[in-house]
Amino acid sequence: MKAHDRYLALAALGSGVFTLGVLIGFGYLSSVFVSSRGASDIVFESPLLPSGWQTYRGDGWSVGYSGEYLPQERLSDNTVYFIPEDFVEKKTYFLVQWETQTLAAEKIARNAADYDEPDEMIIANYPALKYTLDSGRVEFLIEHDTAMYSLIADDPEDPDVAPMFATFTFTE
Repeated sequence: MKAHDRYLALAALGSGVFTLGVLIGFGYLSSVFVSSRGASDIVFESPLLPSGWQTYRGDGWSVGYSGEYLPQERLSDNTVYFIPEDFVEKKTYFLVQWETQTLAAEKIARNAADYDEPDEMIIANYPALKYTLDSGRVEFLIEHDTAMYSLIADDPEDPDVAPMFATFTFTE
């Protein structure tokens, strides 16, 4: 009976060592052991990215977008607009903007400007404040590390815009 217990203990120990090796080799040290196939960085695409969509990579973030949309960068205020080829002027389809204030400071400023109280929620797995304006525009404020970003759309239910909110992610 004791020999049987020894074999079980050895099998459990071997299984644990194998599992630990897999976790270390492909988890914590994946940049050392997994080839990046010629890219300078390993990039993980969102599993929510619809077929045929592309990924835009900003400074520390990424988002999926339809091939019918064109990203437009405005470097003066670190804003990236996503607009369709047949866009309507003065409509915000989807934009990502880096903000200079903290989330707490922005909330105080909006409260002083008589914005409605925001909804606290999770968007793309990040805690966010959601402001819904009378026009229907939705503004999500997300703080990540030391930066805050605004995700804004006039029609967040649009079938091309809704997946953009879902595929937004921080890459750092």
